[in-house]
Amino acid sequence: MSRWSPIPWLLALGAAAAHAGPALSSLRFDGHCADCAQAADTATYAVSATLVLQDWQPGQPAEAHQFVSFRYGGSNLLAPFAVTLAGGGGDLVFDPLDPDHSFHADFSAGLPGFADVDLAVVDGEAFAFFNTALDGSWTAFRTDITIGDDFGDAGTWRSVPLPGTLALAALPLAALLRRGRSASPRTPVAPG
Repeated sequence: MSRWSPIPWLLALGAAAAHAGPALSSLRFDGHCADCAQAADTATYAVSATLVLQDWQPGQPAEAHQFVSFRYGGSNLLAPFAVTLAGGGGDLVFDPLDPDHSFHADFSAGLPGFADVDLAVVDGEAFAFFNTALDGSWTAFRTDITIGDDFGDAGTWRSVPLPGTLALAALPLAALLRRGRSASPRTPVAPG
């Protein structure tokens, strides 16, 4: 009986990753919403957003051609909204070639941390923007679904794994566990 080796599995995963298309990076924003807290009569009000980029390297700026999606989780003053490329299922469509759409992000200060991020989209009658600055201040606004804008401080960004990345990384471990379980000797149980 030949001994099982993880090498073929790892080679297959590497080949699949090489042909999987553009590399995606997911970044999460967490901030304190000052006007939301005031409206809710609380000391703090947490908000979050997720930005997905393609072919981006940490420490490098990101430009419009690297934008994939942005999802703002919403608050008590601003409904959640999503900006995606065409066909991405967002409320608003981002077109990197449209002069009314802009995106730039500078994470060179390091992650986790503050970052300079600017996203602006005009889609029909809707205008949305999201901005964070190197001092931690930030603003979110959308004209067609808002009671008010969201703004605050202590807005930080951090890298987070994409859900598919975690599942892909767990495949070799699951295979090893399954292999180990099926190879272990079984002791018959006597009827009793």
